[in-house]
Amino acid sequence: MAITIVSIAVVQSAHWYRVLTNPLPVRATPVVIGQFVLFVSRLAFIIAGALFSLLLFRHLLEIDFA
Repeated sequence: MAITIVSIAVVQSAHWYRVLTNPLPVRATPVVIGQFVLFVSRLAFIIAGALFSLLLFRHLLEIDFA
């Protein structure tokens, strides 16, 4: 338990040291478009996974694994 707490403290301190000492440069890209692209890509992955699951379970008995 102590190792976990120390590990979390080290990671958090390193992260906040970097954030406070090296600010990120300002990007010119619109945030809304970036968030929309991320949303659509995740949605496409979910739909592809759902379609694969549907086809797998629908035709499971017809698949020959041998």
